[in-house]
Amino acid sequence: MSENRQRTIEVTLGGKRYPVKTSLDEKTMERVLEVLKETFSQTPHRLSQEERLLLTALHLSYDIVSLEKRLQKALKDTEGK
Repeated sequence: MSENRQRTIEVTLGGKRYPVKTSLDEKTMERVLEVLKETFSQTPHRLSQEERLLLTALHLSYDIVSLEKRLQKALKDTEGK
């Protein structure tokens, strides 16, 4: 997060609005929301909002763990050369 002042934005997912405090710059926040909304839209609409949010969090967490493993492997590969 940047050192800018915090501001409150509204995030809409599944027709529900959530106030969110952030100090991220506009461009970064737009990208974060883009990824969030794209991932959320891939969850089954028949599920409850809470279940869809949980699946979204699990999916994004899995992506982070996978990227972390790939970065660690890449780092080891470059250190070994």
